[in-house]
This record gives sequence, C-alpha cells and structure tokens, in this order.
Amino acid sequence: MVGFFIIAPAALVLKLALLPFEKPVERSPQEVATYLRDFLEGKGGYGDWDYFTSTEIADPRLNDIRERAANLNLPFGEEEEALLEELITEVMEIVAEEAAF
Repeated sequence: MVGFFIIAPAALVLKLALLPFEKPVERSPQEVATYLRDFLEGKGGYGDWDYFTSTEIADPRLNDIRERAANLNLPFGEEEEALLEELITEVMEIVAEEAAF
C-alpha cells in the first residue's frame, strides 16, 4: 500500500511532464459521436470520460467539441445532457459534411 502512495504521484508527474509531447489522436467523427452517445446513455465511467476529454484529437473541429465536452462534469444532470446532445448534433453535422464529399 505504501508503494502506491510513492508510485502514483511519480506516475502522475511523469504523465504531466510528457503531456506536451504527446501527439493528437486520429479519431473519426463517428468515433467521437459514439463516445458522446455512450456517456449520454450512461455507458461510460469516470475513467472513460477522463480519457476522452484529456486526449487531444487531430481534427480541430472534433478537438473543439472535445474541449467543450471537457467542461461538463459527471454525473450529468439535465443541463449537461442537453449540452451533450448539442455536441452530438455538431458531430453529426461533420459526418454529413464528410459524406457529401
């Protein structure tokens, strides 16, 4: 148990130090929509939400949506659910734009 209190802070410091050097992840609009729908339906947990909101996305449009989603806190109330639905709508507009090309 003592090891946890030594290793966990060290791992956190290392993660924060390496954060600026991490490359943004390639994620499709469909993947982003799936992540957001899962959280809206209560399928994702705190760790999943943290991973989604803290991992930069290469597509600036999707990354903007991720950043706005990061402002929402779990568990979602009615207001957060409405905002999440708006973000899903934005992602689906991107999907439609890409399908038109």
